[in-house]
Amino acid sequence: MTSPKTALLLIGSPKPAGESSSESLGTYLLERLAERGIHTETHHVARAMRTEARTQELLHAVDRADLFILAFPLYVDSLPYLVIEALERIVAHRQAQPASASGSFLAIANCGFPEVRHNETALAICEQFAAEAGFRWAGGLALGEGGAINGQPLAKA
Repeated sequence: MTSPKTALLLIGSPKPAGESSSESLGTYLLERLAERGIHTETHHVARAMRTEARTQELLHAVDRADLFILAFPLYVDSLPYLVIEALERIVAHRQAQPASASGSFLAIANCGFPEVRHNETALAICEQFAAEAGFRWAGGLALGEGGAINGQPLAKA
């Protein structure tokens, strides 16, 4: 597998930009990737799913990315509704492509519970998404006590 040249972060939190732990975690990873010369791009699911034009922008960004990263908060034991809707749209889009899609997908799940095991179901859903969308599953990071970050830049938290 070759190193990615482009990475896309989809922030799955509905919180305003700059206020979510999901954004803090994903942005930290993107900063490290950018230091290694990887071009990065960020989309917020709440904005991307607001209109059809913005959804199309997200789908095209996914098409361009070698590495697709999803950072999201756990809702009970699953992903937020808008994230699920976005993933369903991505699957349908990629399955409709004439050529076999490629790229890798990784997920960062954070929950308010101290035990990370609460993220297991959500990460299993993400792994299934990767298979259905034609991505290589690059794995998932499960974080407990995600609220402790409270939207701060990860280096500060």
